Amino acid sequence: MFRRVLPVGLLLVAAAADASSHQTLAFYALLAAVPAVSVAALDTLGDLLDREHSLADETLTLQAILWAAGLALIVVGASTRASILFDGTVTRLADSALVACLGVLCAEGLVALVGQFRQPAGVTEP
Repeated sequence: MFRRVLPVGLLLVAAAADASSHQTLAFYALLAAVPAVSVAALDTLGDLLDREHSLADETLTLQAILWAAGLALIVVGASTRASILFDGTVTRLADSALVACLGVLCAEGLVALVGQFRQPAGVTEP
């Protein structure tokens, strides 16, 4: 659970810091989010590979794809935001990548929620 909450928290810190004109903090929060999202993506992929064919396969597949897309957006956002350390400017691409990543992770959360409701009664999550 913590592995999937930490990346979202770091992205929210980055978005709040960016909105309050603390771009350096936003950059470091995004930089810290890269390994956190990587762990969450690999954790979801591991859950998918460990399961036998079940109803949750589609949900886990979509979650793994969304985590991978989120990771790609965070890497793009952090790399384009690195210019803040040298010249103090943030590109539109960096802002757009942050907003898109927040959207992708919101979609991942919705997919996880739908997956919880689709599970048959008595089946527990590993």
